[in-house]
Amino acid sequence: MLADLGWGAPAALWGIGNRNALAKLARSVSIVGSRGASAYGEWVTFDFVAELVSRGYSVVSGGAYGIDGIAHRATLRVNGTTIAVMAGGIDRLYPAGHQSMFDKIRETGAIVTELAPGSSPTKWRFLQRNRLIAALGQVTLIIEAGSRSGSINTANHATSMGRPIAAIPGPITSSSSAGTNRLIADSIAQLVCNPADVAALAGDSDYLAMKPTADELGDLEKRALDAVGLKPTTAAEIAKRAGLTAQELGIAMGQLLLIGRVSQSEGGYFKPKQTTI
Repeated sequence: MLADLGWGAPAALWGIGNRNALAKLARSVSIVGSRGASAYGEWVTFDFVAELVSRGYSVVSGGAYGIDGIAHRATLRVNGTTIAVMAGGIDRLYPAGHQSMFDKIRETGAIVTELAPGSSPTKWRFLQRNRLIAALGQVTLIIEAGSRSGSINTANHATSMGRPIAAIPGPITSSSSAGTNRLIADSIAQLVCNPADVAALAGDSDYLAMKPTADELGDLEKRALDAVGLKPTTAAEIAKRAGLTAQELGIAMGQLLLIGRVSQSEGGYFKPKQTTI
């Protein structure tokens, strides 16, 4: 994948974490966005990541504050694989405030950089590493981006490699979405409204074929499914039984309804007696 950068391909990579995680880059989505993420951007990131991971995608991002960090944490929460690309040496992980997150990424994912140990992250190096983020994903998804966001730079690198770019539309009054809205308006990025759109850009043409089976359910879905009975139960009661927040339950139930593992009535959610997948 990095070879697609041509003369810009890195000579070497330093990394820490689970080496096996790198094999999962064969099916990956790069997710980037504004450091000043809004509540809307955070919600969209968690929602999209949950389904993309359930479809077997790994998530690549840059470890920064905002959308990057949210994408990594969302992936970890649903037991997915995430790879963080650094703008400094492997011994100079930035930002320091994400150290606990980096420690968790190392357990199941990986942290990589093209810069030798001891190298300090600088503004130019952040722009430089963006091409690696774009190269390591089959598609680059931009959640939120201001007009001067570094995510625009990542989109430019993806364009130069002929990789598809997906962007989430936002309110015209939101400065956090000024960049994504412009990318869509200029036909640089494809407007996406759900994770299935992103999967299609990554090459999954058969939407139904990509529905996860029971063995591929994420942690949220498994916990929610265990809390659902044969009789209709309210969302509040299911969330209490499963130990999930309302937002986490909404993500899980959306996926379980999609694959037919649960049904819904006025009384709440229940397991159908016969389920065909």
